[in-house]
Amino acid sequence: MRQLLARFGLALTLVPNRQWIPGSYWGDDEAGLVGQQLYARLDTPLHSILHEACHWIVMDPA
Repeated sequence: MRQLLARFGLALTLVPNRQWIPGSYWGDDEAGLVGQQLYARLDTPLHSILHEACHWIVMDPA
């Protein structure tokens, strides 16, 4: 996953289990995006990581 995200300029940071995920809009185990940093836990669903990555990949800086 880190290699895939790095191709688009994103860095993946794993957050310890049961800890709050920075930038998570939905909370719980959902991934969060802050700038070019994508945060997730080991229990974060893959679709949540990919969803947040898509925001970075397809949206303009505005």
